[in-house]
Amino acid sequence: MKKIFSLILCLVLLGCSSVNTKTTVPITKAEKTVYLSDFPAGWEVDFEEMLHDNGWEVFAVLNSIENTHGDSKKKGQDRATFLIELVYIKPDLFLWIGTVRVIDLRTGKRVSTYSFDGVMKSTILKEVEKIMKTIKVTN
Repeated sequence: MKKIFSLILCLVLLGCSSVNTKTTVPITKAEKTVYLSDFPAGWEVDFEEMLHDNGWEVFAVLNSIENTHGDSKKKGQDRATFLIELVYIKPDLFLWIGTVRVIDLRTGKRVSTYSFDGVMKSTILKEVEKIMKTIKVTN
């Protein structure tokens, strides 16, 4: 009985998620730009910091207000190579249920879909970071 309870507890704490990622055409350093769309208030800052630390120029939109990482105001989606879009999100106690999609704006094709159920925000952040690290950059 204790083993079954321990297994159920582990599954609840780990949550459930699935990632479906496709390969993309390599990009140059100049094309290492990403546009964040539809993230809840406060989330875009964490995503911007993580992406910026990984060498991405980040543009974000929150509640129809255009923001950019840094001082200059630029049209994000017009300049970005990739779109990270929060398609759906719903709180589940202290955890989250939802879907994040990454799209290559050069081709309009989906690079990855990350669906999650019962995970922490930090897990979502790490999974998106893993997805973005799969995009190859040429010199």
